[in-house]
Amino acid sequence: MKKAVKIEKLGGEGVGIGHIDGKVVFVPYSVPGDEVLVKLVHETNSYYKAEIAEIIKAARDRIEAPCQYFGVCGGCSHQNIKYGAQLSYKQELLNEIFRKFVNSGVKIDEITPSPEQFGYRNKLQMQCAASRGGKIGAGFYKIRSHEVVEIDNCPLHSEPLNKLVQSTVSTLNQFKILPYSEKLRRGTMRHIVVRESRHSGDMTMTFVANHETLLNQTKISKALFSKNKSLKGLYIYHNPHDTNVIFEDSEGIRLNDNRSPLRKIFGDDYISDNINGTYFKISPLSFFQVNTSQAKNMAKFIEDNIGFKNKKTSLIDAYSGIGTLSLGLSHKFENVLAIEIVAQACALARINARAAGAKNYHVRRGDAAEIINSSLSSLKSGDFEDKYRSIILDPPRAGIDENMRAFLCEVKIPEILYISCNPHTQERDVSHLCAKGSYKIAKIAPFDMFPQTFHIENIIKLVQ
Repeated sequence: MKKAVKIEKLGGEGVGIGHIDGKVVFVPYSVPGDEVLVKLVHETNSYYKAEIAEIIKAARDRIEAPCQYFGVCGGCSHQNIKYGAQLSYKQELLNEIFRKFVNSGVKIDEITPSPEQFGYRNKLQMQCAASRGGKIGAGFYKIRSHEVVEIDNCPLHSEPLNKLVQSTVSTLNQFKILPYSEKLRRGTMRHIVVRESRHSGDMTMTFVANHETLLNQTKISKALFSKNKSLKGLYIYHNPHDTNVIFEDSEGIRLNDNRSPLRKIFGDDYISDNINGTYFKISPLSFFQVNTSQAKNMAKFIEDNIGFKNKKTSLIDAYSGIGTLSLGLSHKFENVLAIEIVAQACALARINARAAGAKNYHVRRGDAAEIINSSLSSLKSGDFEDKYRSIILDPPRAGIDENMRAFLCEVKIPEILYISCNPHTQERDVSHLCAKGSYKIAKIAPFDMFPQTFHIENIIKLVQ
């Protein structure tokens, strides 16, 4: 059945929303203002899901997507929207998510545009699947499916990243390496993951495979390094499990650990990149913001908005990773306590701190709330509040857990800078801290870390 509908707004995952016969209808790849004829593909008591059958009248913000795979590949949602309008829609979404704060007078800063709209990603993860003749093809999953769309070139990634993957697929097929089949549960190659330093252009690549080694592994390595001069390290990650998770259980993995599923085939242990003058060594499993240029803007914002920068106070960086947000600030504080649960990230943070000469940068591995609590217990009453005046929170998409929320409400560190790529869980956590911990929002500053997608990076400053 086909119905006409006018798209009113974008939802949280970048899907267009309209109404048909009093019900909400969700229309992927539509743009607010579009008048479209849609095919209804799913119905419940309260909503429809639909697909565009025909564009009757295009919205003024609609453009032709530059990528030939847009609408088939599930990687992008906004390529058919003018960039300025993308920013406006993200701003509107944040206003809606934080409505109760906005209604009480809190203002959300204008979103900071990405310095690059395309080619900004420094990490490329491609799924492998059977192509013609059973050869390896590499690409991304179709939206909400495990069907792989083969991609020759992704415009969100740099040309060197795309070329390295193309060269790799050709080499693997030359040596008759088979793709892994989720359906048949056999084959070898699951994923190809490439990282690029935007400072040096150096790259590392990881094969995620169903076996611990590849047939002709040494010959494959030599062929790839001879063809790709920017390739500095090649690794294999053994993942034999029935899952679509690329790197499983990476928390306990350490660098050069013989028990690790990650093994180096050839080359360097890591590449280095630079954020506002501070260098960071990055391993295959390290978390590092995918948009380096925008990460520099965020780091500068954090430096400018921490209010207690002096040699008598100390900073806590919970969920610190390899030190990206706090290492460059270490010279402004007496000490920095960096807390991270992933072993390999802790090892790299220590290496990065030594390279930066930051002797006051102390890395602890474990649960953030537990480690901060142990630090509190070792100090006299009142000394903790005088010593630690600021904390940076940059948790995973799930947000901070219940223990951390309760701890922050009890201890009341004077200043929190909370970074999140999931404003929904961020709003939940901030609401709790304001209601139970007497915090107030001093600033909300969004950054467009992921152009052409619905994702948003958001920083909130909370004060007592």
